[in-house]
Amino acid sequence: MDITFGIITNNNINNINIIIDSIEQLNIPNYQIIIIGCNCVLNRKNTLVISFNENIYPGWITKKKNLITKQAKYDIIVYLHDYIIFHPNWYKGMIKYGNIFDVLINPILNLNGTRFRDWILNINFLRGKYLINGNRQTPIINAPDEWIQQNENVIQKYNINEKLQTHFIDYDNDGKDLQNYIYISGSYFIAKKYVMEKFPLNENLLHGQGEDVVWIQNIRNIYKISFNKHSVNKLIKCK
Repeated sequence: MDITFGIITNNNINNINIIIDSIEQLNIPNYQIIIIGCNCVLNRKNTLVISFNENIYPGWITKKKNLITKQAKYDIIVYLHDYIIFHPNWYKGMIKYGNIFDVLINPILNLNGTRFRDWILNINFLRGKYLINGNRQTPIINAPDEWIQQNENVIQKYNINEKLQTHFIDYDNDGKDLQNYIYISGSYFIAKKYVMEKFPLNENLLHGQGEDVVWIQNIRNIYKISFNKHSVNKLIKCK
């Protein structure tokens, strides 16, 4: 299983080296690491560093992730921000799960061992609300979310606490009946290159403008979203 790891950063060299250390310990036969946003020289094997002008649009993470897709030489691409590392058994867990997937999520743990935003439902999706703020001509910093309401509200069906912003799915639930409501955090996800080439991130959206919400709405009726409980990731700082 050949893998490209794409890490976006704002020149956090210390975290980048910690993440690369965690990748190297996995002993993957063939892998590539792409760093976007580190204006530095890293003497690390299988690693490509691409500088990025943060002054064009602060928080232009959609552009960074699309650059990772263009530079990726392997079909499996892991997209992550610079605060997530890999458990030593992560690659063994990927081998156990296998290569048959389109988009894949793994467990992500906070520093205290609780779950971060990994296998979750979006409460707004359950309410029948859909984000439509992806049609801007140029990125707008701190633009408000714009939602439309459709004739759908299944919160009671799934016994969801409506006061919660996020609902965690049980790790043993394959999500087959929840595809329309799953939310993928932009902090970390895995996707095949063909998915990302057909549906790149919308570069009209910046960090915090629902870029991940727009993307998941675009792909969820075409590609299956799967979960691999065998490959664990961890945060290296509080979020």
